[in-house]
Amino acid sequence: MANVVLTVASSTPTAGISNREVVKFSTSGDITAVAQTITVGFVPRYVKVYNVTDNITNEYIEGFPADATFTTLANGTQAYATTGGITVYNDTTSTAGTVMLDPAIALASKTFYMIAEG
Repeated sequence: MANVVLTVASSTPTAGISNREVVKFSTSGDITAVAQTITVGFVPRYVKVYNVTDNITNEYIEGFPADATFTTLANGTQAYATTGGITVYNDTTSTAGTVMLDPAIALASKTFYMIAEG
């Protein structure tokens, strides 16, 4: 099982955005290849995950299929992928308001910030 430390940095409406959650989390060196789930309490329309250790970002935009991501690497290379990404559970599921990060994003021994906006 993965060792993930979650710290909520902010959870207040900002500039007309009805729901916004900023989460800092880190993964330990002994993490196994499992998805990481973060409950934000609302269904986000936009999610951005910053891997500050490696300077990589992954983004989800409302309408993307489950597990899709738009990735920007440290060297500026950008790509859209339909696997290895972010899944947002919408309000038709029992886990509404939960964001799942594929193991390809939540790598071992990294520090992340996630912004979810609804």
